[in-house]
Amino acid sequence: LLSDIARHVADALNKESGLDKQQTLQAIRKTFDEEIQSPTAETKGEFLH
Repeated sequence: LLSDIARHVADALNKESGLDKQQTLQAIRKTFDEEIQSPTAETKGEFLH
């Protein structure tokens, strides 16, 4: 699911701004990996039953 979202974002940025899809995907992945390793905020919320 997250990979599909990333591809849609990369495609939209390519169509709207001419940004390279692969470079955009690499930037998304880099930022995602950094956030997984060192979160910038605490996880909040709960499951609803």
